[in-house]
Amino acid sequence: LLLAFIVAGTSTAAAQGFGVGGLLPFEQHCASCHVKPAAGSRAPTREQLQGRAPEAILDALTTGSMAPMASSLTDAQKRAIAEYVSGRSFGMATAGHASTMENQCAAKPLGNPLSGPGWNGWGVDKSNTRFQPAAAAGLTAATVPNLTLKWAFGFPEGRQAFGQPTVVGGRVYVGSDNGFVYSLDAATGCVYWSYQAKAGVRSAITVAPIKAGASRFAVFFGDLKANVYAVDAESAALLWTRNADAHPVARITGAPVFHDGRLFVPVSSIEEALGGNPNYPCCSFRGSVIAYDASTGDQRWQSFTISEAAVPIRKTSTGTQLWGPAGAAVWSAPTIDPERRRIYLSTSNGYTYPAINSTDAVMAIDLDSGKRLWTRQLTPNDAYVIGCGPNAKSETCPQEVGPDFAVGTSPILRTLAGGRRILAVGQKSGLAWGINPDDGTAWLADPAALPA
Repeated sequence: LLLAFIVAGTSTAAAQGFGVGGLLPFEQHCASCHVKPAAGSRAPTREQLQGRAPEAILDALTTGSMAPMASSLTDAQKRAIAEYVSGRSFGMATAGHASTMENQCAAKPLGNPLSGPGWNGWGVDKSNTRFQPAAAAGLTAATVPNLTLKWAFGFPEGRQAFGQPTVVGGRVYVGSDNGFVYSLDAATGCVYWSYQAKAGVRSAITVAPIKAGASRFAVFFGDLKANVYAVDAESAALLWTRNADAHPVARITGAPVFHDGRLFVPVSSIEEALGGNPNYPCCSFRGSVIAYDASTGDQRWQSFTISEAAVPIRKTSTGTQLWGPAGAAVWSAPTIDPERRRIYLSTSNGYTYPAINSTDAVMAIDLDSGKRLWTRQLTPNDAYVIGCGPNAKSETCPQEVGPDFAVGTSPILRTLAGGRRILAVGQKSGLAWGINPDDGTAWLADPAALPA
């Protein structure tokens, strides 16, 4: 079975005629960054933004990553820009509802979705090995060349596929950039249901019992406004939702992990994309992992990757307040160690200078209390903010800009021959690390030292 997810393209704003009133405010407030982005800015071009839902662009302008840059715009101007850039009018995103689709599945009992082979969540297991045994996969090297396309699903009014699909119990669960999560039939691609979150869903979906030993199952995921959801896996009824972090640009990109009746959720942000703006009060976000009761959504603990909350540091010559320390976002799914009752997670770069020692790091946290047990930093003082290169003049940039060597991958917990345990970790520097899960001591595997 080959699963293909195809996103339908959309025509340009000029062709659609939507949002003509947004042309002037776009040129005045947005074009300098989005028509010909500066090298290294990572700002999407107008062409790349075309086709996104106007609701998503408006969210970015009002409460998201673009809010500081759009603070002088009226609500009407923001809406006009959203329609102009997207090439679509408001309300079109509702086309993602399963009830409007022609390929609806006939009703069918869910059963136990965890019986039989599948791929659940990000890493397929709690050790995040991302390894599927051949017997479970049903594929061999000899059969791979014979794979052909069986079906394709296009996200209605979508621009890109955001999250990794989860395949369990003959169903596919997948999120979209428009905020819809879908339950599809793995054999035919028909749609059982859709659920609309409050923002795009980039995290992989985790399917688990609502509580340990229960026969009712939920799909757990997070969105790009840092909301966490538990949705009934059979009916799409909302069981509970919580906002994981009130910071205006917090988000959830890593998959939640279920273990022993609790849901462990990593929290990230997009604040490093704002820090180079001279009007943005950089920076105040700090990463974390949160433990929820999976059946009720009650928070059991939250463990921050930076112990102290950001405080005012100084003001720029134009009066912009600067904060710190900040950063150490958790992009990826935590790794569970039931034997030691621990969670292992990796962190991103710092947003402020000097970068604190829990940035670009791997850390161990007590599974029951959330207490940090050890931290191993892989690259010190990596204070990196987008747009703050060697020639940047903004006073909000770090005094010394780091190399952006965040640790974005989940640690992989393995037991080697002879019983030795190891956390295998990859870093954006191109280096691979082996870390002792008991105390955080590390061994470096340097690609440059490998034989040609």
